[in-house]
Amino acid sequence: MLRSPSLLQLHALDLLMNAPSSFAALYRFVGQEVYPDRPHVAEAFGAMVELSNRGLVVMERDTDGGVRRNLDELELRRLLDAYMEWLGTIPPCHLAVDDVSLDEVGLWCAITERGRAVWTSQVEAGLSESE
Repeated sequence: MLRSPSLLQLHALDLLMNAPSSFAALYRFVGQEVYPDRPHVAEAFGAMVELSNRGLVVMERDTDGGVRRNLDELELRRLLDAYMEWLGTIPPCHLAVDDVSLDEVGLWCAITERGRAVWTSQVEAGLSESE
């Protein structure tokens, strides 16, 4: 049985249902939506890695040589360190759109068909509970 995504992950999937997103913009979005528990960069990054490992999102890195899809543990650690250095000192509630409009680290996330199905089932379950 597939474990339900966390609230943070559901908010990330909400955003990704519209279009792919840079991690920086996604972090700002979930940091302002998942209230009152403002996630730390490492928590949000870990949530996205978990979604990727479950096949619900694809994580890609823009590089000078093109796009890299298969990011190994070392590459993910380097990316996390870069985001920690850049975003880790600023609470997400204080990030403006302009602050994250250019993701200099270059990690992009996109929802997969499986992720869309999980998101849809979670939304439908939530709607039926509220009726």
